Amino acid sequence: ARKRVGERAAPVRNCHECYLLGLLAARALRSRDIPKEDLSRRVQEWGQVRLAVDELRRPEALSAVGIRNAIRAFREEGVLQIRSGGGGLQFDDRAWKHYTNELRTLLLVTEP
Repeated sequence: ARKRVGERAAPVRNCHECYLLGLLAARALRSRDIPKEDLSRRVQEWGQVRLAVDELRRPEALSAVGIRNAIRAFREEGVLQIRSGGGGLQFDDRAWKHYTNELRTLLLVTEP
């Protein structure tokens, strides 16, 4: 029974890690002026390095669709704003910390 629950939770864990990747990468890339249309690709590249050094556990978190959805969701929530013309990325720090902590907690809770 526990194995089946773990199998069913896998897509949710992948989604959580994808959203966490979006937050962490966007924060790491915040000083760069990245056009909106290139941001998901740059997050993916940043995540590939994290996966290689085991800071990221699930290759599924590198899904371009998942990353775009995460960026859109965090923009809609006001956590992330993309500034063009040298402004880089800006954050609501309190919301960023909240979402980052919640996602990390969810990933710990759902580990097999």
